[in-house]
Amino acid sequence: MHAALDERSLDERIDAILDLDDVDDIGRAMALARKLVVELPCEPRALAIRSRLHFKCNDLAAAETDVDAALALDPHCADALWARTLLIGEDRDSHERAIAELDRLVARHPGHYGAHLSRCWRLHEIGRLDDAVAACEAALRAAPHRLRPANNAANFLIEAGRSTEAKVFLERLAAARPDDGMTAYNIGVHYYGMGDYERAIVHYDRGRRLLGAQNAIQHNRALTLQALGRHEEAVEEWTLLLSREPDWDWPLIGRERSLRALGRDAQADADHERWLDLVGRDSIEVLRMEPRRLVNAGDYAAALPLLEKMIAAGQVDPDVFNLAGWCHARLGRHAQARPLYERGLALDDQRDYLHRNLGDALLELDDPVGALSHAEIAIALDPGESPQHELRGKALLKLGRNAEAVASLERWAELAPQSTRALEHVIETLQSLGRHADALPRCDDMARLSPAGGWPHWAKGVSYEALGNIVNAKLAYQKAASAYLGAGETHGAELCRRAAENAGKKKRGFLSRLFGGKD
Repeated sequence: MHAALDERSLDERIDAILDLDDVDDIGRAMALARKLVVELPCEPRALAIRSRLHFKCNDLAAAETDVDAALALDPHCADALWARTLLIGEDRDSHERAIAELDRLVARHPGHYGAHLSRCWRLHEIGRLDDAVAACEAALRAAPHRLRPANNAANFLIEAGRSTEAKVFLERLAAARPDDGMTAYNIGVHYYGMGDYERAIVHYDRGRRLLGAQNAIQHNRALTLQALGRHEEAVEEWTLLLSREPDWDWPLIGRERSLRALGRDAQADADHERWLDLVGRDSIEVLRMEPRRLVNAGDYAAALPLLEKMIAAGQVDPDVFNLAGWCHARLGRHAQARPLYERGLALDDQRDYLHRNLGDALLELDDPVGALSHAEIAIALDPGESPQHELRGKALLKLGRNAEAVASLERWAELAPQSTRALEHVIETLQSLGRHADALPRCDDMARLSPAGGWPHWAKGVSYEALGNIVNAKLAYQKAASAYLGAGETHGAELCRRAAENAGKKKRGFLSRLFGGKD
């Protein structure tokens, strides 16, 4: 009985050390591990857990010494066998060898937390994402209260662009530590990075309540409020932060943006002048940020000389070339934009937005084949961004490949669910293919997005008429006429009224109209 109690006590002490390791409190974890070894110098598990902490401290020689001593005492000690895998290298062959050892270990000890944790990292490193996530889940089953497995799984999935799956793990983290302010803050960071500002602010608000006024959480909370369009609250948060940190340039430039959005230009100008004084008017930071500010303000002509100055000064950053190309494109100078995008891609051809922007320029320059090529590369690099699908669809339309274009246009509409422009392209393309029955529900979708608009009802009338449903066609045209009239567009209203009047009537040919004859 005493042996069982001692074993249970040892388990509890090792778990306490791993709990500290889980939150990267390595100093306290090492202190407990050293105390455990002093008390139990011949206990292989004590030596193994201290080896783990030596490894975390990058003291590999001490880690190896402890592993060797533990395995000398018990060659089958699961903790020691796990600790030994930590010391295997990080090239692909080493990862494969370590995974093989860990696989054998979890086969004998399926509930070993450390083995699953190490497997998840190594599997991720060699590109086996689904297996890595499964290993994270196994580690969570072994220790549901720990943060690192769920955090790892979320990070892996976010990196792979699988944000929906990542959110499941983020919510598990939140549920596991509802009163932990730093956990709430870190989850907010993840959601902000995914562009899910509604969820981000929930966790930032919780972190703010739990942690109080701290620089990082206040600044990131204000950024999220800004992204949500809640500029008054963002200004309030940044003002509180600046009262404590008056010389911090990040919140100053952030507050300027929100003040500008609120139309409080005099205050925004004062913040901008203060920011220029803080970072230096001729600093590289101003040279980098000022063009972006001007671009965001729509002042492309003013941004261009600064970007050209950066390029002349040797700032060979792909984003500088991208921004300069974007300015030319916004000014309608696509021929000048093209070589700038190409120079950016020469530096880094893995940036989807550079391929997309070059494709847009090529489409404007009447090169749909080149545009299509870059659209497809952009989609391969990031399939979750709507503009590359828009570009691919438009390039296919310009090539006369309307049937192929439908899938890309539908994907654009799916990824940009508030875009009436995307639905308009989908509807027109379906109608051009005679797919009027498919066009009708998309007209309804567009009408829901734009309830006061006339065009969706006009398009619906066109499809009903093509399908021979004249009663519904007349109703749709009449509804379109009312919408246009309500918007003060009398010409559009008159066209719709005539379409309703003539729906179902045989269209007269050109010669008949010219000479007054009958078809």
